[in-house]
Amino acid sequence: MDGGNLRSYLDKKRCNMATSINFSTLDLAWVIADGLADIQYNRCIHRDLKSHNILLSTKKYFKLADFGLTHNIDTSMTRGVGTLAWIAPEVLTGERYGFPAEIYSFGVVLTELDTREIPYLNLQLFPYAFMNGVCNGSLRPSLRQNCSLCYKKWVENCLAHDPSQRPTALEIVSIIHAQLFPKDQAIQSEYNQLNTTQVLSKLSIEDNKSSTKSIPSTTSLSKSVSTLDIAEIRCPK
Repeated sequence: MDGGNLRSYLDKKRCNMATSINFSTLDLAWVIADGLADIQYNRCIHRDLKSHNILLSTKKYFKLADFGLTHNIDTSMTRGVGTLAWIAPEVLTGERYGFPAEIYSFGVVLTELDTREIPYLNLQLFPYAFMNGVCNGSLRPSLRQNCSLCYKKWVENCLAHDPSQRPTALEIVSIIHAQLFPKDQAIQSEYNQLNTTQVLSKLSIEDNKSSTKSIPSTTSLSKSVSTLDIAEIRCPK
């Protein structure tokens, strides 16, 4: 991939170095979440989601890479799989885990997008103390002091200690989509408020005017990842 990985991109941004392409934080978060939704649609879990495994292209698309640890969600899972800073508490403790563990890793990536730094960069702890802090909920990666409250809430939800309290990949895609495309959200809300008869009437009127509009879906779950080599996702234009 000619744009390198997300980690090198964020390092350059932090050092005010030129990059071959530029993305907003929401664009990055949206396409990563969309990639997770596609993988989960295929009943799989990546198990090593981190900035190093997100590849960028100057042609405005991304790839989730390094599927060496990817596993079918319906089979038994190995304890402690992944890269330590991105591993969810339940994975470290050996509990049964699933899609929410991936959302925790996504939450750590969200902190990277905000700070542009490797998680826990200046933290000096022995591995056992680090894992103990993550597992008891007292240790989480930090955000910038001036991070928006909305973004901070997203991160907190993704990093929730209780896996059942974390949002799904589809919910994340939908939330970020609403932020990126508020006009689409307004159109969707308008249609949701109409009953079936009104919708048919409205569509008939629009057809007569030869004007059609489509409401973009929040994610393209109809597409399938035919091989678990690489999942490709397009950046919003």
